[in-house]
Amino acid sequence: MAFEVLLRDGLTGRIAIRNHGAALENLPGTWELTLDGRITAAGKFLTGRVEPDTEKELLLGVEVPATYPGEKIFLQVTIGAQQTSLLLPVYMHKPFPRPQEQYTTGVRADAAQAIISGGKLAAVITANGMRELRFRGEHLLASPPRLMLWQHDAGVNADVAALELDRIRISADRFGSDGTAVECHALALPRRMDLDELEFTQRFEPLTSGAIRYETEFIVPDSFTGVPRLGVEFALPSALKFAGYCHPESGMSQVAPEVPAEMEFAQFRTENGDGLLIAAAGRGAMLQVLPYLEYDLLDTASPRQDGRSYLTIDCRNCCNGQIGSGRFRMVLIFAPLTGGEDAALKARSLRFF
Repeated sequence: MAFEVLLRDGLTGRIAIRNHGAALENLPGTWELTLDGRITAAGKFLTGRVEPDTEKELLLGVEVPATYPGEKIFLQVTIGAQQTSLLLPVYMHKPFPRPQEQYTTGVRADAAQAIISGGKLAAVITANGMRELRFRGEHLLASPPRLMLWQHDAGVNADVAALELDRIRISADRFGSDGTAVECHALALPRRMDLDELEFTQRFEPLTSGAIRYETEFIVPDSFTGVPRLGVEFALPSALKFAGYCHPESGMSQVAPEVPAEMEFAQFRTENGDGLLIAAAGRGAMLQVLPYLEYDLLDTASPRQDGRSYLTIDCRNCCNGQIGSGRFRMVLIFAPLTGGEDAALKARSLRFF
């Protein structure tokens, strides 16, 4: 085989052509996205010249769809007479239709903010994202989710360092509702105005199962290639001090991941067993938990720890390899927990609603 096609990033449709023989000229290629053998999308591209014994990456215009459990997504890439079939990851399970609503759900929106509810779970959404999340009037978040691109212990190249990610400005530029969900769009603005902006979209949808689906989308331009992470960060109230984390391979653990680790779901409870469930709606998300520190303006060297947990949940970070340009998506589900409710059973059932 003179060359082979490799999958570099299944979320964005990034492939690589590895040439083992003579130089490849600018060859035409085609791609098809199939769901259980059904073609759902297709496109064309040119390889450009690929020198001998080298590898070239191409970003195809592939949008990975949500799927029902058990469905397989394949990217069929054809270059010349050679066809390659690549299995893509599931970023979100498609919800099954429900015969009737179990809980009252709805969206009330005006130009400034929206309130969405799934039963007794309610969230206040503004142009900057989810300002509040409450269950039966009790706060489940101490601070709202916000865009996180920086990682203190991650080395970055000079181009990324020039972005000054720890000081980057996030500008909200679109906010609206179609009556079933609320969407916020923002731009991460680099200090050098000749660089492109990174786009960050949040979508909040109330579910009839009494939960809220939280979808994030990051559109990364070339100028942001190599950022340490694409994720959100927020804090939990100090009352939610009993935690558990379920990893796809190792199972349940009460040990908080101090470095980013893949999780299927996480639970945070009060002494009486009530609390918050955060579940991945498809592929696992990368979770990191650190103590929430507050800094005195007059004494920044001695932070105070007040018992709250500080969470970062990543769609992608540098632990998975370098982040390139393209479109990345992550879907989480926020749901309340009451008493002795089984978090694992609830997390896995919510994926399909």
